[in-house]
Amino acid sequence: MSQKYGDSPKPRLVSIRQERTGTTVMVVAVPLVLSDGAGPLEIPTTTVPAISGFALTGVQAKRTPGGNWEWELNFEGGQTVQVGEQNTEEQAVYSLDTSDSESPITSHPDWLKIKEKYKGDVKEGVIEFKDELPTENSDTGSKKNPMFKVDSYLSFGAVWSKTYVTKTLPGNLFDGIESVVANVPQPRYIKLPNLGRGRNWLKRVPSIRVRGTVLEITERYLLSGRGGWNRDVYKLEGMG
Repeated sequence: MSQKYGDSPKPRLVSIRQERTGTTVMVVAVPLVLSDGAGPLEIPTTTVPAISGFALTGVQAKRTPGGNWEWELNFEGGQTVQVGEQNTEEQAVYSLDTSDSESPITSHPDWLKIKEKYKGDVKEGVIEFKDELPTENSDTGSKKNPMFKVDSYLSFGAVWSKTYVTKTLPGNLFDGIESVVANVPQPRYIKLPNLGRGRNWLKRVPSIRVRGTVLEITERYLLSGRGGWNRDVYKLEGMG
């Protein structure tokens, strides 16, 4: 028996939401009647409604008690997004993701001072501190070295990101990649506090995600350790 569909199924709006970035997500249901031999993924393309400013991004189906299939079609787009306008900037989403990691003690910005004070030495790549340190008081002779067997220190890291939606790729999106920046893009109503002596940011490659008929872009900035990013390795913002 051949596959049989319902006569001109009428789409039904199930839900609609607009995300802060400006992307609109719409779910539309399309009821279909299939023969018993039809597979659950057999949906005729002629039943997919054309919605101006939106693109089909996914489908799912469920079987109704009567034996029919009801499809839910997911559309994404953004008819009101205008690149460069103030409302687009206000819709941007900012986030700060933090982490902790152990770094070699030799990478500490004050490593030379630490090495001299606690009598450290590096032999064949291995860091060694003596177990005892001499004291000024000749009667006591020596004291325990707090750096004994220490080869790393805890340092916090962070990634600052800005996510927004556009209809076209900005021509300057990749400008300044791998550049050291003193300040990251921030919303008008807040200002990031000082994150420590000498720390600054490195502009990373942005991520791009297609959301139907719009583009969701996330710009990312990586926080340096103490002392900042090495200016001999990474260029300064605005310098070639």
